Amino acid sequence: MKPLFLIFLGAILISATPPTEWSGRSGSNLKDAIAATARPRRLSPDPATFLRASGDIRCAFEPEATATQPVEVVSSRWWRFDSDTQRRDTIAADILNFVSGTGDVAALKSDYPPSTVTTPTFDNGHWRVGDVAVGNDVTTGWEPPAELRGDVARTVFYMLTVYQSGVLDPWAWLIATDTPYPGLTAYGIATLLGWHTADPVSETERRRNDAAEQLQGNRNPFVDFPELTDYLWGEKAGDIYTPDSDVPLPLRSRYRLSDERIDLYSPLVGEGAEWSVDGRPAGASWLKPRDLGIGLHELSYRLNDEFGRVIIEITQ
Repeated sequence: MKPLFLIFLGAILISATPPTEWSGRSGSNLKDAIAATARPRRLSPDPATFLRASGDIRCAFEPEATATQPVEVVSSRWWRFDSDTQRRDTIAADILNFVSGTGDVAALKSDYPPSTVTTPTFDNGHWRVGDVAVGNDVTTGWEPPAELRGDVARTVFYMLTVYQSGVLDPWAWLIATDTPYPGLTAYGIATLLGWHTADPVSETERRRNDAAEQLQGNRNPFVDFPELTDYLWGEKAGDIYTPDSDVPLPLRSRYRLSDERIDLYSPLVGEGAEWSVDGRPAGASWLKPRDLGIGLHELSYRLNDEFGRVIIEITQ
């Protein structure tokens, strides 16, 4: 008999089950439903912490300007005219709004918007800051390295969905509007969707999303469900969002009680495996989190002479 085979969920995580609140909605109603389910539940107790791409937690206080530093993607100062102080504080502390960079980049990008830089005044071979030409107008912006452009785009989608637009600082006007939907300008949609497509979600970005959930209790839905961008700003904008519930999603380490289901599926386990849940036969190919309840649960499988197990956690 083969030895016990443990499935490392961090290596196979692809997606969660879309919240049921999203299904059947479109346009502004879909955006509002995403915002309602994706807000932080708590803030990091240490405002100096940030996440590296790997999901490692780092401290922002490094002695050298060239050391790894958090780079704020969407400037929290864009909301400086907002009268809600608590809202402004939450925006400034949201750890999902940061990517790893360097101290000089964090300073030079200032409150400028992410964009395609046409004439750089700063270029270290990865990051660029400088002039951005849009039609006959020229403004200032910053451009991330190619391997981070999708990450940055999905962060902008998250920030302008969860916190909406409202009265924003003029530096936001290149990519953001003052209306909740669509919330992005034509330039912002074209640029960010292009980055989102060219640099798809990576495994390290998913691990970073897992770590963010541990710190502040929420996730970037555009990392878990990249297709949402198409329904909000792409070719399917205005169409009703109906997730394909017939396609099994790989097991992940954490689920919420409100998730629709847990598929007993992993690309590392062969077809036809028999699954058990907490020592009892599953009797189906998927489970409802509410039937299991909050806490840790053991999922085990057997396929011929191979067997293994995973531990999942269900939270409120």
